[in-house]
Amino acid sequence: MVSAYGELILEMNNGIEYVIRFGDLHKGQKDDMSLYDGSRYLYVFARVSNSSQGSNNTSINTVRFAKELNKKLSEWFYVISKDDFEKIMLDRSSFVIPNPDFSTVNEVAASHILISYKGANRADSKIIRTKNEAKKEAERIRGLILNQDKDFAEMAKKYSEGPSGAKGGDLGSFKFEVMTKSFSQAAFALEIYEVSEVVETEFGFHIIKRTPIIGLEERKEEMEERSGIISDTPELTTVKIGTIPEKMNYNIAEFSVKAGKAIKLIFGNRDSMPHNIVLVNPNKADEVGQAAITLGAAGHDVGFVPQSKEIIWASKLIGHNGEDVIWFKAPTTLGDYQYVCTFPGHHFLMRGLMKVR
Repeated sequence: MVSAYGELILEMNNGIEYVIRFGDLHKGQKDDMSLYDGSRYLYVFARVSNSSQGSNNTSINTVRFAKELNKKLSEWFYVISKDDFEKIMLDRSSFVIPNPDFSTVNEVAASHILISYKGANRADSKIIRTKNEAKKEAERIRGLILNQDKDFAEMAKKYSEGPSGAKGGDLGSFKFEVMTKSFSQAAFALEIYEVSEVVETEFGFHIIKRTPIIGLEERKEEMEERSGIISDTPELTTVKIGTIPEKMNYNIAEFSVKAGKAIKLIFGNRDSMPHNIVLVNPNKADEVGQAAITLGAAGHDVGFVPQSKEIIWASKLIGHNGEDVIWFKAPTTLGDYQYVCTFPGHHFLMRGLMKVR
């Protein structure tokens, strides 16, 4: 199956699907520029299939099997030739027949409140409530919003156990394929500002509110406002760096700090693939990236951050909509320090500069 998300999907009968996602141009190694022939990276990973997500048939073993497959797949990165790529990447109009009765909406924005339970996917270890208790709590909070006119964002900040809770539950805009199927079905069915029924996914129970999509200019201004150096006092410089969905890149190419200055770096991942951010000594990004590849399946246990004297600091490996905060002091030696994603194969494209002045 070819998805509108720029992927090839092979769904198996065991609840697993293999996803092949096309990346940017493959530039080859520095010592062999003959490889620069228009080929592209392929990112291959396994996940629980959309048809199985949210189903009672989705077993813990299926989720574990997907994780084991990804450990094996992460040991490699793949390249497809330019000719094969152009044969596969057909124009959407050549294989999709328009249906006038089907909604043309292909992207929505929403906020949500997540109430998790013990045993749910990615649930905090401190959560002890049962699945039934979580559902009742979600229904109670929904009642407060609808019947007592409680502010949705404030309720999310107070009760949500998802990473977006601190932002009032804001998920931004997304396409149908990005979220778990039952979540997207509910979100896409809502009118703007409408609040959903309680929706169950593998992560717990959600209350979803559809919100307006920010316009392109507003979105650009918002990204500029929220990324880069967002605060600079004599005591502390605060920097925010995110990822650009489906672009395999950070949204900030470079920033400058004073030598020896205390830094707070907020790293957020809006991409659907896992990423980290690792600061290394000048011109050491390739060395560290290659070291991460050699970790193989064992890299999952250390977030694909290899042991290296060239690494100054590293974030956690975080998934979609995750966030990590790193506190550090800028090096006292002036220079251009690279930051790079060390998930296998990402370092070829995903990097930036912290300039110490």
